[in-house]
Amino acid sequence: MSERIALASVQPLASPATPAGYPTFVHAMAVRGAFLEHLKLTQHPETFPGLCHSKPPSRSPRFLLVVDEFVVDPSKREDGEFIRCAACATKKKFRKGSLAWYPEEAVLRVIGNECGDERRAEAREDYKRRNSLDVLNAYLSEHLPRVHQYALEARAFREVARHAQELSLQLRTTGPSVGQAILRATKGGDGRLSIFASELQEGALERPIVFAKPVGLDFLRTKFQPNRLVDEALIRLNQADRGAPSKARRWLTSHAARLDDLTAAYANLTTGLRKLDDARQQVAQVGVFLSRSNLTAIDSWSRAHGNGLRIEWGSVFVTFYGAPARGQKATITSLHPRWRLLGHPTAPL
Repeated sequence: MSERIALASVQPLASPATPAGYPTFVHAMAVRGAFLEHLKLTQHPETFPGLCHSKPPSRSPRFLLVVDEFVVDPSKREDGEFIRCAACATKKKFRKGSLAWYPEEAVLRVIGNECGDERRAEAREDYKRRNSLDVLNAYLSEHLPRVHQYALEARAFREVARHAQELSLQLRTTGPSVGQAILRATKGGDGRLSIFASELQEGALERPIVFAKPVGLDFLRTKFQPNRLVDEALIRLNQADRGAPSKARRWLTSHAARLDDLTAAYANLTTGLRKLDDARQQVAQVGVFLSRSNLTAIDSWSRAHGNGLRIEWGSVFVTFYGAPARGQKATITSLHPRWRLLGHPTAPL
């Protein structure tokens, strides 16, 4: 009962024969929530107080959509019937419809979504534009004044990303067989490092012995480029930057209805933040891959497999011994991770 009282308090006061007046689109939008609540409660959108049920006086009147599309369930309507369209005022009925505002008459009508075809495309485009403006303004109002701070954070993170990328590049260039052996062994199946018991003991059953499922393997791949991601993030954030928070808010106020400008700012801002987040996730892979537990498990597997890969883990240096590739010598690569810079007070175990 309380819901119905609250609903009635915001509905326009008008008899069915006298449509309520909505002089501006703002007035029409003010009852959008009440209309949707009425639809949910009754499944009779045509009984919402204040609607106009007569045919528009002109042949192809302009209208704006307050509700782009709603659907009624005939099984929940007492008569089981669809709804008569107020725009064409014929016996034609619909299940999917819209709530439309007619500025020439300043009234609201419930119409079928196939009515008003000559004007519907225009109304749908307007509806999408207004929705886009609302979404863009809401997001940018929260984040655009903080772009300058986001850019400062990205610049501060650049040294971390550069060091992480240098470690990955060092291992991939001076000890290429290390990453190749691990990635090749984890490529099939579920990514676990395993060997068959028969490889360890002649005559043993053909059952796999699982050593580990290594983590942080993106560190070994060429796509590991957090420093590049940070640089790309800064380019986008700088393009979105409107200066101090007060300047950003003034810019938003003056551009609130400029869809192209808002879209460009939104694209630059969201792309910049996404690339910065991707860079942070890649840097996190360094500590995961170079942790003692991860590398010890990989070393145990490689020793059992006899593939020539060896790893010596230390809190200061992590050394990889790569098996000789075809036509090449064995490799030794010692990495010196700056753990504190990478966000680890001590070497990760």
